[in-house]
Amino acid sequence: MTSPSGQYPIPNANDQTSQYNFDSLYLEDNKEFLVVTRNSLDLLLSILDSGAELALVKEDLTVSMLEKCEQSLHVVQRIGETTIDEEAMLFEALSLHDELRQVILRCDELEASLVSGGQLTKVSDGSA
Repeated sequence: MTSPSGQYPIPNANDQTSQYNFDSLYLEDNKEFLVVTRNSLDLLLSILDSGAELALVKEDLTVSMLEKCEQSLHVVQRIGETTIDEEAMLFEALSLHDELRQVILRCDELEASLVSGGQLTKVSDGSA
C-alpha cells in the first residue's frame, strides 16, 4: 500500500517548522473568526439601533444574526482564554465577548417585552 499523495508523511519535516505553521494557521483562523463575528455583531446592532418596530426582532435576518452571535459567544470566550502572545487579539476577544453578551441580553429583553405585550413600539438603544 502506498501513501495517497506520495508525500505523506512529509519527508524531512522539522517539528518546529510544523508547529510554527500550525500556530500561524490557528492564529489566522482565530483572527478571521473574530472579524466575522464583529461583522455579525455590527449588523445586528445596526438593525436594533435603526429605531425599527419591535417586530424586527422576529425577522429572519435579525434572528439569524442573533443566533450567529449566540453561537460565537463561546468560541470568542475560548479564544480569549487561550490567547497568550497576541495582546491585540486578546483585547479584541474580550471586548467582543462583552459586546456579544450585551446585545444578546438586549435582544432577550426586547423579546420578553413582545411576549408580555410590552408597550414599547420602538427598539431602545439600551442606554436609558
